[in-house]
Amino acid sequence: MYIDKEEFEARSTGKHGYDLSAYDFLTNLNLQLEGLEKKLQDKDVTEEYSNIFILGLPRSGTTLISQLIFNHLDLACVNNLVARFWDAPLTGTYLSKIVLNDTKSFTYSSKYAATDSIVSPHEFAYFWRKHFLSSDVTTSYPPERDALIDWKNVQNIILNMNRIMQKGFVFKTLEITGFYIDRFMKLFPKSIFVYIKRDNEDVAVSIAKARLDHYNTLDRWWATYPLEYNLLADKNYADQIAGQIFYLKKMFDAAVERHWHTNRIIIVEYKDMCADPNKLLGTISGRVKELFKIELQRVGEAPLLEFSKPAIADEIRTSLNRSLSEYF
Repeated sequence: MYIDKEEFEARSTGKHGYDLSAYDFLTNLNLQLEGLEKKLQDKDVTEEYSNIFILGLPRSGTTLISQLIFNHLDLACVNNLVARFWDAPLTGTYLSKIVLNDTKSFTYSSKYAATDSIVSPHEFAYFWRKHFLSSDVTTSYPPERDALIDWKNVQNIILNMNRIMQKGFVFKTLEITGFYIDRFMKLFPKSIFVYIKRDNEDVAVSIAKARLDHYNTLDRWWATYPLEYNLLADKNYADQIAGQIFYLKKMFDAAVERHWHTNRIIIVEYKDMCADPNKLLGTISGRVKELFKIELQRVGEAPLLEFSKPAIADEIRTSLNRSLSEYF
């Protein structure tokens, strides 16, 4: 089960509870597709296309940048149809190719990573949790787990998704790519990594809002645990959120620094992406062509994206800023 029981019960008090009957139906459907999934898997597939992996903190704009890249570059994505086939991703990809093919959504609405169009990007959380041995998105990804992950299978599945769609994908892999960027760099040598950064206060406020909306309380953890969670477990909500941002950012920054020399990492600020999205798209397509001699075609001109600071009660914002000042 890829939904933690405690998490399921906690979310039932908030605005974004799980539909357990739908989950059970889709789980059973996926189980019935095991034979077909094996037939679709080419064990000898090789890398022909460039994939784009998104890096970034929770609430930093990773969903929006995924929508932008999918909508305006000739790439596929794990859309809201494919995502329902977390145990049979090749079946889902093939079905999506038949039903939706290259349809773009050209929409930018979402609510806590949930997009509203069947063709829009999905973070594919159940798939990543399964293959990275995590029962829930809030579980951290310690280095020692690396040896337990079937990396060859992860690589094969993604390359087969490329083969089926005959193009690269944009993947939002939660925070997994940050924790294991060394592996991703080696397994997908034609890939590009885009790291989106956002103002610390905006991220903190947005995480606090997520706690309230999901659990109706500020006192329950939301989103990825950093490896240093034990240092934060007994702190108040503001200190937890500030520490979460600090330690996850530290992890991402270290990952980027280790591989900056490859020229395969692009960094963009959230506000800059919103103000000039076409500049970012040009940088990505240009980098893919420069490094891999692959033409990544543009799909129309992107509109300016809405940029606004998240709202929250003044006393909560004040507490968050006080805690952030202790870390940054």
